[in-house]
Order: sequence, then C-alpha cells, then structure tokens
Amino acid sequence: MALLDLSCAFDMVDHVTLLSILSQRFSATDQALAWFQSYLTDKYQVFTTDSTQSAPIALSSGISQGSGL
Repeated sequence: MALLDLSCAFDMVDHVTLLSILSQRFSATDQALAWFQSYLTDKYQVFTTDSTQSAPIALSSGISQGSGL
C-alpha cells in the first residue's frame, strides 16, 4: 500500500474541477468518488475576531481549517 500526503492537494483547486479530474483522469468511480464528493461538499468557514463572528461562508475550494484527510 502506498501512502500519499494529500494535505496540500485541496488548497486552491475548485471542488467541481477536482471531482471531474478524479473521475475522468484517474477513473475514480462509485464509492471512492462518492467519498471525495461527500468530504468536499457542504463545507463552511466561520471567522471569529474578539467578540465578532462572521456569517458562514461556503467553501468552493480548499478544505476547512483543522480538517485533513
């Protein structure tokens, strides 16, 4: 088994583009593609300063801070 460090792979790539590349170029199908899709969709980021918190911002690229594969 080969272990890959994919921590930076998701930083700036648009989620739709990434899923398309995984499907077409790397032939990811069914369960693997569904896992990536569920991991990347419906993610939000909130920014907090002192006593102020922003509204949730949907992430279309990257992954939320503190999470990792």
